[in-house]
Amino acid sequence: MSKAKISEGPSKAMILAAGLGTRLRPLSEAMPKPAVPICGIAPIRWNLAILASAGVREVVVNTHWRPKAVEEAVGDVSGLGLTVYFSHEPRVLGTGGGLVKAAHHFRDETFFLVNGKLLFDADLHAAFASHMDRRAMATMVVRPYPRRSGYGAVNVDAAGNIREFTSNPKESGTLADEPSPLTPRLFTGVHVLEPAVIDRLPEGGPACIKTDGYIRMINDGETVCAHLQEHGYWAEPSTPRKYLMAVRDLLGGKVSLEGFRAAGLVPFEDCEEVSPGVFVHRDASISDSALLKSPCWIGPGARLERRTVVGPEVALEAGTQIGEEASLTKSVVWPDTRIQAGEKLDCCIAVERERIKP
Repeated sequence: MSKAKISEGPSKAMILAAGLGTRLRPLSEAMPKPAVPICGIAPIRWNLAILASAGVREVVVNTHWRPKAVEEAVGDVSGLGLTVYFSHEPRVLGTGGGLVKAAHHFRDETFFLVNGKLLFDADLHAAFASHMDRRAMATMVVRPYPRRSGYGAVNVDAAGNIREFTSNPKESGTLADEPSPLTPRLFTGVHVLEPAVIDRLPEGGPACIKTDGYIRMINDGETVCAHLQEHGYWAEPSTPRKYLMAVRDLLGGKVSLEGFRAAGLVPFEDCEEVSPGVFVHRDASISDSALLKSPCWIGPGARLERRTVVGPEVALEAGTQIGEEASLTKSVVWPDTRIQAGEKLDCCIAVERERIKP
C-alpha cells in the first residue's frame, strides 16, 4: 500500500487517449474522441479540470491516433495548475500496455487512471477515500446499471468487491462460495490504482488492465473494489448519437459545472447570456434579423447571416458560418464549418461538408 494520505489524495494521474474511436466514425476520422469539441471544450480538457480539482498536479496522456489533435485539445494547462506529459504509442497498447509504458511516472504513490473520452463530474475525493479505507489494490468507480444498457457489467458482491466482468448483466449470478447474488454495476472509466498493479501487467506489448490485470488479481485473492457513485452526470460520447446527446445535456444544464469552475475551467467563457440559456461569445457576429432559441451556444468567431434561426439545443463551434435563412435545431456545427444559405439541419452534426445524422 502506498504512503498517500487521504487528506492529500493522489498527485498523479493518467488519461487514456490513444484509442482509434471506431464507434465515433466518421467524426473520429477528423478528430480523436478525447478531442471532439463540446461547447468549445474537449472531453480531455473536462477531465483535466476534474483531476486538478481533486489535487492532481501531474498527468500523463497517452496518444496514438492524431496525437497533435490531442495535444492541442489539452492546450495550456498552467491555469489548471497541472504539468502534462505525453506518452505516444506508435501502435495501440491498450489500457494495460499504455500504463506499463508510462510506469516510471507512477512508482511512488496511489494514482488515478481515467478514460479520456468521458464527460463525468466524478467525486474523486470520495473514490480515493473509499480505496484507502478498503486497502484495495485497485478501485473502479461505478454507477447503478441502467436499464436497457448495451454496456458490459461489473459484478459486485455484497461487500463491494468485484467478482467478475460480463458483457451482459443477465449473465451474472451467484458465486459458488458466495451466498448472496452479485449486483451488476456500470463502470465509469475511472480507476484508483496502487503502483503494484503495474507489476501484474505483462510487459512489452498490448495488454488490457481488466483481462490481464484485474481478473488475474481477483483470482489470486487481491482486493479489487467497486466504489459506487450514485449521483452526478456521466456521459461517454463515443458514438455520434451519444456525442450529440452530451452537447445537448450541457446546453440544457444537466451537467454540474461547479467542480470544473473550481479547477479554473470556465465553460461559456467570454460569453454573454443575451437571454436565458442563450450564450453568445463576444467575438461572434450575429445579424439583427437572426433568431436565437434557448438553449444554444454561439462560439468565438461564429457568423450568423440574415434571418438565420439557431436553436433550441444548438452549439456553434469557433469560426462557424451560418448562411442566410438557414435553420438549425438540436445540432452541433464543428469549427470552421459553413452552413449554406437556406440549409436546414435537425439532430445533425455538421463537419465541413459532411452532415451526420445519428
